[in-house]
Amino acid sequence: MFKLLFTSLLLLTPVSLFAGPCYLLIDDPGTLESSTISDFARTVISQYIRQIDPDPPGGISISDKSCKYRLTVDDPAESITVMISVENPDNSGDNMNGIGDSNLRGFPGFKEATLRAIFRAKPIKKDAVCASYATVIPSDCGQKSSPTIVSPTTLPPPPPPKALTFQGSLQVNVNVDQANVFLNNQFIGVANKGKPLNKTGVQSGKMNLRVEASGHMVFSQVVHVETNAWTQISAILNPLTTQDSPQPAALPSSDNEWVEPFTEMIFVQIPGGCFQMGSNHKKSGPIHEVCVGDFYLGKYEVTQGEWQKVMGRNPSKSKNSSRHPVEMVSYYDIQEFITNLNSKGKTNFRLPYEAEWEYAAKGGWKQFQYSTKNGSINSSSVNFDSEGIFSIGFLLRSSEDGFKDSAPVGSFPLNFFGIADMTGNLWEWIHDYYGKAYYASSAKNNPKGPEKGKYRIFRGGSWNDSNVDYLTTSFRYLKKPGYKNNTVGFRLAIQN
Repeated sequence: MFKLLFTSLLLLTPVSLFAGPCYLLIDDPGTLESSTISDFARTVISQYIRQIDPDPPGGISISDKSCKYRLTVDDPAESITVMISVENPDNSGDNMNGIGDSNLRGFPGFKEATLRAIFRAKPIKKDAVCASYATVIPSDCGQKSSPTIVSPTTLPPPPPPKALTFQGSLQVNVNVDQANVFLNNQFIGVANKGKPLNKTGVQSGKMNLRVEASGHMVFSQVVHVETNAWTQISAILNPLTTQDSPQPAALPSSDNEWVEPFTEMIFVQIPGGCFQMGSNHKKSGPIHEVCVGDFYLGKYEVTQGEWQKVMGRNPSKSKNSSRHPVEMVSYYDIQEFITNLNSKGKTNFRLPYEAEWEYAAKGGWKQFQYSTKNGSINSSSVNFDSEGIFSIGFLLRSSEDGFKDSAPVGSFPLNFFGIADMTGNLWEWIHDYYGKAYYASSAKNNPKGPEKGKYRIFRGGSWNDSNVDYLTTSFRYLKKPGYKNNTVGFRLAIQN
């Protein structure tokens, strides 16, 4: 961890109030080169905020009344996060609060995170930043690499046959831009026009093939997969006509559901009530009574397709399909997503508060230990434990569910309130900060967590967890808000 202290003009304050110079102070460069950081920081601050002056001969006094920005860099092993906030006590009206992050290490990560912090705090600066630094932050500036096109008639070489196995390979060609492919009701991948899905290690014999694409009729066919050979299928998907009903239905039929029109995310109304929140775990206790009002919660975790539609990019490590939940997103990334989504309409979205999330996961007064229809857990109700074996008490059980990582949202039965995947699939970021003593003194009605803290919370467990304690509805996991992983995603709530 190292901190940089920027002194600069507050953008929302008249220049005349600060006639003096603005300085850049580096407290501790950490493992990075101080002069390199200084040169880059001076350049970008001078370009997009205000001209930075040379340090005075006697040094910079932190206690003076000059304009100040505080820039904090959090550099754990997996990412770098830059946070810029107003430091000058004379300018409490300035709402400058920028956060940027990067998965790169060292100076490249510092540059990427700093630029993101600037344009996220001041969106009006984004075009100017991209004009000069598109190569540093290409995904933010709309630059994409050209995809490799594979001929739909070209088959990869067949894998070498294995003794005493009955497996083959399957190629699925489609006539649409993107289609999800299922075999025996299990999602196996995405096929694109000109880029077929090539799947090896498929059980040989008769299999039920289903191919789905938005705005098209479903293609369904029984195929015979040959042993130690390629089986090639051409799936022709016909567009829906005005007389055709969508497959599956695009809009919910239940009276307690609402569809967000831009992304078509479905939200379920959760009736309020009281319940016992927490558990006896040291980070999840003490158990205490909490009451929440009515609220709307996302029926599914936010998908890669929904993120792509709002943000114009897909950060996920496993880009399996548009219906898979988005991952590799930090708390800060999600706040940017919410800001963009809120600008599309009149509804204000947010992350659920921890009390809301646990209430919905437990089935309210049902107090379920796992967020399933009846509170129990097995491979047909939850996507967890990629290794296929888990234990409850002294019993070993199989959790093989057909998915090596995350599953398309809604692949498993809904919970008591009609919400999917609140146990397993992906951990889910929550709005609240973590406070060690907060549960002991929190408000009974609609608590919203501590006002500040070092860590944010995520809940619910993931496809990668075999420890069933992590999957319980009360368990809390703590990470810094810049954390990203392919086991962590989120769902949204609607601001009351």
